[in-house]
Amino acid sequence: MKRWINTKVVIDIETGETLYTEGFWYEGEVAEAIAFSTLMVIYAVVSTLLTAATSYYSYYSEQKAANQQAQYESDMADYEEKVAENNALAAQYEAQHAREEAAEKAKQHRQQVSVLLGKQRAGMGATGAMADEGSFMDLSLETVEQGKLDELAILHEGDLEAWRANVRGMNYQAQAGLHAGASSFASSKIKSPSSGALSAGLISGARTGLGYYSTFKTGAY
Repeated sequence: MKRWINTKVVIDIETGETLYTEGFWYEGEVAEAIAFSTLMVIYAVVSTLLTAATSYYSYYSEQKAANQQAQYESDMADYEEKVAENNALAAQYEAQHAREEAAEKAKQHRQQVSVLLGKQRAGMGATGAMADEGSFMDLSLETVEQGKLDELAILHEGDLEAWRANVRGMNYQAQAGLHAGASSFASSKIKSPSSGALSAGLISGARTGLGYYSTFKTGAY
């Protein structure tokens, strides 16, 4: 019984459809024809699986590189977030320190004014004049008034510096929030390499094998 033996077969990998064949008629033992046909099926399946494995490795390598980049971006954003948070905390300490320093300077200034008033009164007493009358009293009042104005100016400058530090702190907190969002976005890009490409290759290989087997069963080989 004669059978057609294919020596060249062109197959659509997606559909499994045979597009082109070359071969010859074979007359001999059926077992020999079956063996050759089986070899063709194995060759087609192995070729398909090798193609799928190569595609999957390429996809895996690309995804791994993308994950590494995304992880780097996430780590950098986390670092920048911590830096901004530390800067915000430092700004709070600066604000507190500015107020405390201003309060201490104001205290020292009051003490200096008190010393100055004491010297003025002592000088007035040495002349025999009354310290609480006339021009001497005016001088004392002027000294007290100017001292109080200077004290208020010192405290005001401390409040201004504290305000500037608080503004810097709020800006740093805003930056920390932005970096936290950037970290979350970068982390969302990290994906486990899917086995979908390899699964598709296995399915394609199985379909190719079944297509050859079905053709063989119908007597095309």
